[in-house]
Amino acid sequence: MPGWPSFNLTEAELAVAFIRGLFVAALFSIFGASLFRILIAPAAMKLARGAATTEIDRHCLLIARWSTLIAALVMLAWLALESGMIADAETVEQALAAIPAVIWNTSFGHILAAQTLALLGTSIALMIDRRWSWFGAVGFAGIAVVLQAGHSHALAMHQEALLLSQCACCASRRSAVEPGAWNASARLVTLRSAFTA
Repeated sequence: MPGWPSFNLTEAELAVAFIRGLFVAALFSIFGASLFRILIAPAAMKLARGAATTEIDRHCLLIARWSTLIAALVMLAWLALESGMIADAETVEQALAAIPAVIWNTSFGHILAAQTLALLGTSIALMIDRRWSWFGAVGFAGIAVVLQAGHSHALAMHQEALLLSQCACCASRRSAVEPGAWNASARLVTLRSAFTA
């Protein structure tokens, strides 16, 4: 349809989309298995007897651990692919060489580093065989899930100056209907320039 953005993806973009989806699925799997173990499994374990109780706990732990491992591996692949795309790398070596710069200099790298720490905390909590370790796993996995919002296009494109200019643009279109809207947006832009001066 005319005026609509193109959704034709290159092979690399399709690979990134698939890997990103797999990473999100793994994060939700860790969080879901840990939360299930805390909120739902105890009631089932009360009804179950003997070996069944241990089986429920073992399956929850197995799902959470495998999901954490998959998330970590997929995250590394995502980092390498994204670094290659950001750096316009033509070879694998160029993509790998770009990784440190991407981690240190991009919001994508910063958020992924924070998610790495959250996954590390999750894996440590899952290795500790104590009752309260599941709460640690839920907490760290929840942080990793919440941080995933930082990879969204809305947040990635969020620049305050751009946001304010868009507000001013929208307000100018509505100024015929709402005369005070343009003045409010202009004041916001003036405030922004005063703080950044």
